[in-house]
Amino acid sequence: MTSHLNLPKNKVNLLKLISELSTLFFTRYPGYYKSKYPYGKSEQYWHVIAARLAFVFVFQYLVYAITKLVAYIIPDKPRFLELKIKREAYLEKQALRQSFSTGDDEELKDRV
Repeated sequence: MTSHLNLPKNKVNLLKLISELSTLFFTRYPGYYKSKYPYGKSEQYWHVIAARLAFVFVFQYLVYAITKLVAYIIPDKPRFLELKIKREAYLEKQALRQSFSTGDDEELKDRV
């Protein structure tokens, strides 16, 4: 199995073929590159890059905001545990007041 390419024999036909091909395939992505030499990036390319960058920033801050909202909504300590801690602190204060009022512990009066 062999393959071959039929090219024109003379230079005029070859140049004509090359010019036709160059008009068909002048850039890989015509929307992002200028169609004439030096084939720099077009204005549309920079708009697409700016939109992508803006999307990344917006998405990043959206995820950050949602994370903070969820952290605010879900507490670190459950409600029943907070109530138990507050109750223990209240009972502790009550016990200290009782001991001060009865005069049982002179050391506690000195410390406070």
